[in-house]
Amino acid sequence: AGDVRVSDGAGTRPVGTGAMLASGAAVEVGAGGRCLVRLSAGARLFLREGTRVVLSDAGVEVAAGEAWVEVPALEEGLFAVRAGGAVVSAEKAGFEVRLDAGGLRVVVMRVIVMR
Repeated sequence: AGDVRVSDGAGTRPVGTGAMLASGAAVEVGAGGRCLVRLSAGARLFLREGTRVVLSDAGVEVAAGEAWVEVPALEEGLFAVRAGGAVVSAEKAGFEVRLDAGGLRVVVMRVIVMR
């Protein structure tokens, strides 16, 4: 909803919520926007107004704004979120990453422990 754009090898275009995007895509959420992005690894990102992210095979880089990240069990490795010079790596978790003028904030909301 609102102004959400993706830039990739095909140029820059509007994108709707729920879109599955490839590695290398950059997503920018403008005024009044919010967006759900699905990644091939199974992770989902909920992005709010003022957020800019770049997707990669191993995760996502948050350049600005706020992202809710939901990561399922992964076949290999951990899903990495880079923001403000820090790296948060996880699987089977839900957490919020916020990067703004006040710095970086990470809030872990859900962790699933499998035994």
